[in-house]
Amino acid sequence: ASLYGFSDMLNILLNRGININAVDRNHGTALQAAIYMGHEATQRLDATKGKLDVNTKGGYYGCALQVAAYRANLEVVNKLLEKGAKVTISGGKYGYPLQAAVRTGSMDIVRPILSKAEIDLNAKGGRYGNALQAVARGEYKTRMALPEISRGQQLDWTALDAEYGNLLQLATFSGLKRTVSLLLDYGADPNVLDTSQRTSLHIAAWSGFPQIVELLLNK
Repeated sequence: ASLYGFSDMLNILLNRGININAVDRNHGTALQAAIYMGHEATQRLDATKGKLDVNTKGGYYGCALQVAAYRANLEVVNKLLEKGAKVTISGGKYGYPLQAAVRTGSMDIVRPILSKAEIDLNAKGGRYGNALQAVARGEYKTRMALPEISRGQQLDWTALDAEYGNLLQLATFSGLKRTVSLLLDYGADPNVLDTSQRTSLHIAAWSGFPQIVELLLNK
């Protein structure tokens, strides 16, 4: 009912005492389904007050906050955080809500999640590995993005991406000159070998990125 926006049916079910925190393998909770589809049913679920657990885990996106971040719904992201949604819940496609937020490329979505003191930028999980690997994948391509996201935390530049090695190797493989430059400024080691025994320089040359080759040679 939540997934397809059947508000009348949803009202009947809620009035009959249905467990609104029940989890479906694909769509998670009713709240997650409503957020994903952008239905007004989200408001009806919000009205259930104490019965609704915004931190129930499950479904393809892991939790309600990750769904809201993935859908770039700032209003719902803020509402969930106000109601105690935890940014540290792991699971789902992107691993954590922050990874899903970074994937949107919108700092408006990233900021409220990033503002929580308990956030861990090096937390691993999901499609991108961690939030910084999502940045290196190209969702953010400006030099200002990583410093803003880093919040002064000691970042793990050696963390391995699920597919392409460490952050510098991933950015090199993706041809992201600005990100490569920034990672080098932060002290990323261009001589680290990936699983195929290649350095970032090898990857840049093999991929045909002469400007990145020049950057790496100057380090």
